[in-house]
Amino acid sequence: MPAPSASGRAALSVRELATAQSPDLVFFSSVSENTRRFVERLDRPAVRIPLRLKRPGFRAAPMWVPALG
Repeated sequence: MPAPSASGRAALSVRELATAQSPDLVFFSSVSENTRRFVERLDRPAVRIPLRLKRPGFRAAPMWVPALG
């Protein structure tokens, strides 16, 4: 866990990726996997947010999604 900063909040660690390493999309797909199938058809570099956090290094985080209409 990051060390607290002067404000008492944990300092965030940020890692910048080169454009060539950065995915175009980061997506979540439920067990139906409809979103995964849609993203695969786009033929773009993408990273899936895991359904269950089994891999080391992943932790729960809020996700903001804009809604229009």
